[in-house]
Amino acid sequence: MKKTIKLFALHLAVVATVPAFADETKSFCDMTQAQAEVQKQLLGSAQLFATSGNPATGNSSTITMGVSKSLSKHLQARTTGELADATCEAYRLDRKLAEQADNVQQRGDLQAFAAMEPLLRRALDLANANIDEEKAMRQVNASTLMDVKAAYDARDTLTTVLTTLQQTRSRIQNQLPEAEIPLRELAQEDIAAKAEVAGETSKLQAESAWDVSIAGGAQTDPREGGRTRPFVGVTVSYSFGAVAANRAASRVAGLASKYVSEERDGPEMQYRRALVTARGLIQAEELILQGLDQRKALADSTVQHLEAIQTDDAQRALRQARLEQLGAKAQIEGSQARLGYLRGWLARNTDSRG
Repeated sequence: MKKTIKLFALHLAVVATVPAFADETKSFCDMTQAQAEVQKQLLGSAQLFATSGNPATGNSSTITMGVSKSLSKHLQARTTGELADATCEAYRLDRKLAEQADNVQQRGDLQAFAAMEPLLRRALDLANANIDEEKAMRQVNASTLMDVKAAYDARDTLTTVLTTLQQTRSRIQNQLPEAEIPLRELAQEDIAAKAEVAGETSKLQAESAWDVSIAGGAQTDPREGGRTRPFVGVTVSYSFGAVAANRAASRVAGLASKYVSEERDGPEMQYRRALVTARGLIQAEELILQGLDQRKALADSTVQHLEAIQTDDAQRALRQARLEQLGAKAQIEGSQARLGYLRGWLARNTDSRG
């Protein structure tokens, strides 16, 4: 019994290693938005300009001052903001997908712990009762100090298991995402968000292929008595590559979606690996459950055999066997709960392509 419980305590210690995901999404989005704001303010604002000389007349003494506003840059400022929003959303979905995919086993463990705890507490009560029995038998010299010590060791081991279980459950609950979200849906959203980032990036580049700039101000020439003349001007520019650039930019989102879907570490592959992992966990848990059922059957037969023997040694062995019986039953309940969760998760997250 003691060896079995210690092995189980070791398993809980391994399970306690939960991947920690810091909630850095807000910090990343704040940083991205701040960086975008720099470009938005520069692109979207009017510009003050001052020049000396007039190339049109060849007069080098003319001073021109005014304010200009670029329509192309104004649109680029808006696209920069949209790109920042898309980048933030893609990062958020990327993190959420990773969290959901990496914590399937931990959610199953929580189900197992909930199923096991009542039986382990019953086993602890039984272990405490065994201590009282051994102490009473010691008073009449029907038990040795080693027997009493063994009873205490069994109780202490069960206490350690329950404490470890509670600590592990608390740690997992604090680090798991609040709700379970279907992976297929998350993967598709993540792919779409990454494609949007690529599309917005190309759109931003293509918007620089043309411009309409409006300028207004005044010109003065000290050689002509300092007379000031107001002016308003419009400048139009257009790149001969604009049509091809816009045509190429319109294809980027679709190509990005295809690439991200096929990317080795992309959302689609994360989704598929999570399904493979879940299937592997189910197969392993089924083998574990077979072993636990065999152990429980052995404990049941041992209890049945010892109940017919009334010697002190047989009754002591019977109490230990009942502890073994309860411990095995607790692990079976936990294994069945874990297996049920994993099978349900796989069913919820498997589509016709999975």
